[in-house]
Amino acid sequence: MGVMFEEIGRELYRQSAVKKAFELLQEKIDFLSEVIKLALGRSQTLDSIFERVGVH
Repeated sequence: MGVMFEEIGRELYRQSAVKKAFELLQEKIDFLSEVIKLALGRSQTLDSIFERVGVH
């Protein structure tokens, strides 16, 4: 069952409209992440640590 959904998911992702929407969503999430970092007043050192461990 999971393989079927995975295949359907890949097919949807191949469709340009879905792919474009997903990329736009990712950009918005990245932007929001940066705004939150600024609002929290995090330091560059802390940001570097988060980047190294892959936490966004």
